[in-house]
Amino acid sequence: MEAWREGFHFPGDITLSTSPFVEAWLDLRWQLQPGSQEGLFLDPQFPLALGTFYQNIRERFGYQEPLPSSTAPLEFFPHVVRYRFRPAPDNWPLLQLGPGVATVNFTHPPYSWTEFKEASLYLRAKLTDSYETGLRPDRISLQYRNAVPCNYSSGDLLLFLRSRLNTTIELPPHIPGPVGIPAVPVNMDIAFTYNLERPRGKGNIQFVTGTKRNETEDREEIGTEHLLFELRVMSQEDEVPDYTDQAQFEGWLEAAHAVIHE
Repeated sequence: MEAWREGFHFPGDITLSTSPFVEAWLDLRWQLQPGSQEGLFLDPQFPLALGTFYQNIRERFGYQEPLPSSTAPLEFFPHVVRYRFRPAPDNWPLLQLGPGVATVNFTHPPYSWTEFKEASLYLRAKLTDSYETGLRPDRISLQYRNAVPCNYSSGDLLLFLRSRLNTTIELPPHIPGPVGIPAVPVNMDIAFTYNLERPRGKGNIQFVTGTKRNETEDREEIGTEHLLFELRVMSQEDEVPDYTDQAQFEGWLEAAHAVIHE
């Protein structure tokens, strides 16, 4: 058994017959310099690093997709991605880059943890090659978004959580009282945060209701109600592993994934 998995309950190779997985992404952020005015921040290496980064990845992620934020001055929208890089139009996975921020994003398919980790290590290596004076990351997070169909506006949302997601949330029995029709919640947005020691940081799980828009053959949109649950592990400041050390970076990825997997 790997050391990072010690003490966890679920085996690493467990699979689900029906997966609720929607998207997984790694978000890496680094320190910026004060800009020309108070409240503005600058990544002075970004313009040159952007070109070098694209040259480094174009063989694998050759399709560049500018986002609306790419037209704004560099001091505006710090830590907001400006460009996406894909293998081909509308293909996944993708890499994203902006002043002070880079991400790896996967959907299902083609997600697998092995491929996700490899792409994350690939991003680290290409960023290291693109920024001449190096980066000083001050935040790293691994996040998963899941969704399951749930008629929350007309059903018993708390019963659904208890029976389908093994999660019991209870309010005092007299809330909302006799005026509630029905006397169960019809929407939800609730989050729990835990302190973590491996990796050092915070673990967060959030439940939120939402409607997925699906386009029919005649191009009409219909809404399907879903319960979303997002899981995130985040380390900040001195909790962030040494970015220049691939072994430390990979160890953080494995430890964060173990928490989310559990």
